[in-house]
Amino acid sequence: MSNVESKTALVKYIFLDIVGYSFNRTVEAQTDIISTLNTIIQTTLTEEGLKQENMILLPTGDGICIALINLIDPYDLHISIGIKILSKLEDYNLNQPSIERIFKIRIGINENYDNIISDINGRENVAGTGINIAQRIMDSAEANQLLIGQSVYEKLAQRSKYSKAFISFKKKIKHGIELHFFRYINNNIAGLNSEVFIQEKTVETYPKFIAIYCSLLIILKKQIYEFSSPGGNYALMLTISYLTEDIINYNNASDIDKKNFNSKLMRYEIDSLKGAYKAFKSTHFWVLADAWSYQESETEIYKWRSQFKNDYLTLIPEAEEKLFLENPNILEEVNEIIKNIFPNFYKI
Repeated sequence: MSNVESKTALVKYIFLDIVGYSFNRTVEAQTDIISTLNTIIQTTLTEEGLKQENMILLPTGDGICIALINLIDPYDLHISIGIKILSKLEDYNLNQPSIERIFKIRIGINENYDNIISDINGRENVAGTGINIAQRIMDSAEANQLLIGQSVYEKLAQRSKYSKAFISFKKKIKHGIELHFFRYINNNIAGLNSEVFIQEKTVETYPKFIAIYCSLLIILKKQIYEFSSPGGNYALMLTISYLTEDIINYNNASDIDKKNFNSKLMRYEIDSLKGAYKAFKSTHFWVLADAWSYQESETEIYKWRSQFKNDYLTLIPEAEEKLFLENPNILEEVNEIIKNIFPNFYKI
């Protein structure tokens, strides 16, 4: 067994990703917005005069983690970088003619003494609690919000510039651990989402529609992956949303009504997932978009937007844990109802 020397450093993290990265965007548009984000980040870091040896940039696919190594001053360097990135993104969006290439990000900021390591490719990387919490904090943010961790807040809150600029939140994460984070509010910063939460969404119990919809995302995960495509996600979301309503209505029906059940999907002469997807996918894009907008409002799924990644087709890990905690047998129950309503639903 080899003994690798451990190098510990104070690391300030700016963890960010693109909201709705792949949702209804072509591959070319996805490539362009990644390039744009990289340019904005590189420009911001250059303007700050940061040296390469004091930072590690960790791409995450649709985002990046900026790790600042042993930089004590300025004390608010991490939040300052986050603010500048948001402001530059706002300028870009205001001058971008292509709707597909307009995008938003979410930012989580944290700091901690973590380990500087070499990854499997021999490059410098970071491991430790600080970077893990930074990602958890980012995952709690919505579009163009900037959230900070407890360790950052304790330093910033003592400064007059930030003394009344944060709103406190708590939520349960993996293994029942409570995450305490703070949302930065400043109406004078361009690009920063400073709309105030009415309440923290994750503390509520899932209503029936959300619980069943989420269970269907798990049950149909493989099929969703196969059918998902730019412009086709509305078709999938409508199919799953209508199926959710069918399951609720069937479950509430009497035994007699169940024998002659009036399914919402069957009105479109649909009896399988593939059939549903094809039927909706053949519809004009803007008709689908309008239909989903109506469905999103009627079902109030938008109130639970924070439980999904990018679109309404993938759950965040905490949402899956919450679902099973509140409804341990929901997958079996939903599967049984689907088989009763649509015997051929899973046939490809």
